[in-house]
Amino acid sequence: MSRTASALRADSRTILFCSPRQWMAALVAGLAVGALAWPWYQQVSYWVGAVLLLMVITACHMVFSSRLIVPFPHIAILIAGLQYTVAAWLSFYFPSAGLNYDIGLPSPEYLAPAATVTYDIGLQLPRYLAFGSGITIAVVFGWALAIYGASGRPCPALSPSPKLLAELDVLFWFGLLCGLVARFVPSQGLGFLLLLCANLRYVGSLGRMLVNGPGWQWRVALTLVVEVLLATEEGMFHALLLWSVSAFAVYLYRFRPRPSVVSACICLGLLLLPALHESKWRLRQETWGGDATESPDERPDSSARPVKITFDWLWYLAEGLYEAATLSMDREFLADTIVRYNQGWIVNRVMNRVPSQEPYAEGETLVTAAKAALLPRLVAPQKYVAGGKLHMARFVGMEMEGTSMNLGYGGELYANFGSYGAVAGCFIYAALLGLAFRWVARRALRSPLWWVFLPYVGSIAFKAEDGVAEVLNWMVKATLVAAAVYLLSPALRAALSAAPDALEKRTPSPKPKPGPSRRLGARAQRPQAIAQRRATSARPLTTGPLTTGPLTTRLLTTHRRNTQAASLVADTLKAAETLAATKLT
Repeated sequence: MSRTASALRADSRTILFCSPRQWMAALVAGLAVGALAWPWYQQVSYWVGAVLLLMVITACHMVFSSRLIVPFPHIAILIAGLQYTVAAWLSFYFPSAGLNYDIGLPSPEYLAPAATVTYDIGLQLPRYLAFGSGITIAVVFGWALAIYGASGRPCPALSPSPKLLAELDVLFWFGLLCGLVARFVPSQGLGFLLLLCANLRYVGSLGRMLVNGPGWQWRVALTLVVEVLLATEEGMFHALLLWSVSAFAVYLYRFRPRPSVVSACICLGLLLLPALHESKWRLRQETWGGDATESPDERPDSSARPVKITFDWLWYLAEGLYEAATLSMDREFLADTIVRYNQGWIVNRVMNRVPSQEPYAEGETLVTAAKAALLPRLVAPQKYVAGGKLHMARFVGMEMEGTSMNLGYGGELYANFGSYGAVAGCFIYAALLGLAFRWVARRALRSPLWWVFLPYVGSIAFKAEDGVAEVLNWMVKATLVAAAVYLLSPALRAALSAAPDALEKRTPSPKPKPGPSRRLGARAQRPQAIAQRRATSARPLTTGPLTTGPLTTRLLTTHRRNTQAASLVADTLKAAETLAATKLT
């Protein structure tokens, strides 16, 4: 039986890639976390408890199911829960004192008073948490329904061909080259195309990881190092965060570390959230604000400045990670960090403005998103420009200058259809993404290399703060580039279209040891065979250790009887002679 067939049989004993015992463990963990957090959310909103339960179950399910699939749905669900519900709930206990992002109820007496500013949700927090929790729950069940009944299989040990490894290397180096060229191209349309081509370096490096090709470690490391250099120079870390999480998900599937290792990595990721924000803030203070004590002559050379900035950021990240691990972060900074990951204050602004000041869009933004994704800018030069500035001005009432914010798919769907329509829309949104994931998972049963295209096309869907237009435009354009790669790479195309188990390593059968020819062997064994036949046919009649067989037994029995009879006759004759001699005397 092939491994694919055995994987399908194993999946028949599970529900959504997990056994009943694993589901029970996840449920117990979720209930335990919900019970422990009860004193902190019961006075705010009971919906928070339901979201915490689902998020812990999702995290446990990620630990168990990552041996069969690449855990992309789990990442999308956890990010949605964090940005739409958990961050808004935590902001009640860590209110921001700044005038830019404050969210929360009037604070208890033992907390610093919350500032009453334009961005404050205030007494509307329970209402918003009911809506934000509804969005998160809809996303969970949308993904679950779409992938219910899908099958997975562990990543087998593959034996890639040299041509396949060469094509993956071409994608890797071509992506690095396009990333370098994109820095000198001012055109927005061409720059976006070069960005998609630059991300092919991840297809090459992660693809080599999946087939366990030699040298995958330094290729993945070089790819992430380049991403770090770009992120620190620009001060924007979204791409680095998305690709790091994507590489981690592929690594979990390929090498299947122990559940304890996966759980430890998830805990480390939670600590990195505030540390990443602190390091980013300090880096922006240094690069964007400049150092007032440093003279222009003492500033590092422009060629060495990216390296210096990168090392500074790594130092800030290490310090922030230490502070997060030791719980020594400042309350005000922690509040700012929570606000940064919180999409709730933007969605609440949408709920306050629509429909009282701005009518429902009734699907207008979705149609605009479809047109922007399907039509090139050469055909429609006036089409929607990604970035969220138009939607923020229309539905939030904020003119964005020098920064980029968006409604998120939850806020955009509310602006179109209201509360219930937005919850239903988020369910459909997650279900459509889940169907795309299921399509890839089905083909990954034949070739695990299909998984490498999932982060390339769909990592944008992780972000809960992007609108539908940005997600749809990215996925459509990335799919076209992936299709071009499929058509132009014969070895990769053959590997993706191969029969199940075609790329798997097979243990070669041991070769027979060299020896004499069949004729010489027969001659050498002939005397032994003759002697064996003679020994078998011999039937000794005497007693001894070599007498065996039923005929020999009968002969020995008859011989003993005859010997006894002859002895008896001899004794009788001797006794008769003795008696006759006595009478004569």
